[in-house]
Amino acid sequence: MPKSSHLAHSFGSHARQAGPSASVPAPSTPQKDGKVLGQLIRSFEAQHHLGLTVSAESKLRFKDLSKEDVVTNRIQDLYFLDATALKDAFETFAAIAESIVKSEQLDALLKILRYKIQHSSPMSRATTPLSKRNTQSKDLRVAVPGKLVPYTKTCSA
Repeated sequence: MPKSSHLAHSFGSHARQAGPSASVPAPSTPQKDGKVLGQLIRSFEAQHHLGLTVSAESKLRFKDLSKEDVVTNRIQDLYFLDATALKDAFETFAAIAESIVKSEQLDALLKILRYKIQHSSPMSRATTPLSKRNTQSKDLRVAVPGKLVPYTKTCSA
C-alpha cells in the first residue's frame, strides 16, 4: 500500500497550496484537546477516588452505563460546553466532598455537573444585543386596496 500513503501525502501538500497566502491566517473554530480532558479526569480521580476512568474507546450513551461512566460523560459534556463551569463544579465538589459519605459522593458530583450543564448553555441568539440601527422602529406601510396604512399587529385589511 505505498501508493495510498504517497497519495495521502500528496493530497495534504496540495491542500496547503490551494488556500490563501501564508500571511493571511485562516479563520478557525476554537479547539479543545481531548488529552487535556483525560488528564483533568485522571487528576480529579487521583484526588477523590470515585472510580472514574478514561478509556481510549468511546463510550456511547447506552442505558447500561455505570454511574462512573455517566459522571465521566457529564464531565466531558461540560468540558466542551464551558470549561470554566467544569472548574467551578470540581471546586464545589472539593469543598463539600469531606462532609459527604463516600458512597454518596458520586451522586453529589453528578448533581453538581447536571446543574452546571443546565445553567451553562450557550447564549441564545434571541438575547444577543441589537445595534441602535436595528432597534429603531421602521415606518412600515401596508398596501390596502385604495389606501396606504401604517402596519401594526392589529391592522386588518
